[in-house]
Amino acid sequence: MIFFIIGVLAALVALAVLLLSEEGKAAAFIPGVVAVILIGVSCVSYVPTGYTGIVTTFGKVEDGTKDADLIAANAEAEKSKVAADAELYVAEKKAEANRALNDSLNSNLLEYYRITNVDSLWNGELPTYVGGDGSIPIINGIN
Repeated sequence: MIFFIIGVLAALVALAVLLLSEEGKAAAFIPGVVAVILIGVSCVSYVPTGYTGIVTTFGKVEDGTKDADLIAANAEAEKSKVAADAELYVAEKKAEANRALNDSLNSNLLEYYRITNVDSLWNGELPTYVGGDGSIPIINGIN
């Protein structure tokens, strides 16, 4: 963290020298390079071999670890919750569709279907002619 702060200060010095100095570019070069190096070093953290930790803000490594079983259990619980939410959503939409269908069916419509016997109007065969009075034969029928 200290390298980052010093790097930002060096960048401000380089900017001030660039704007206020007559030899601007040449004089601001060294503080600018120092700023880049310090900010770059502050972005890297070192964890010795054998140590474990959790990387947090600014690359700082906390002591301690998280229990792998706990992490896996939390992930599995979240997965189960998402699956349950999806099933609930599907069930709600099916219920909504069934309510809409039930609302659209009334006794008059059902009586009409019973009287006209709509299911028996089609013999299950595809048409061989298309059109009205000047019918056009279907040449290569669908197999």
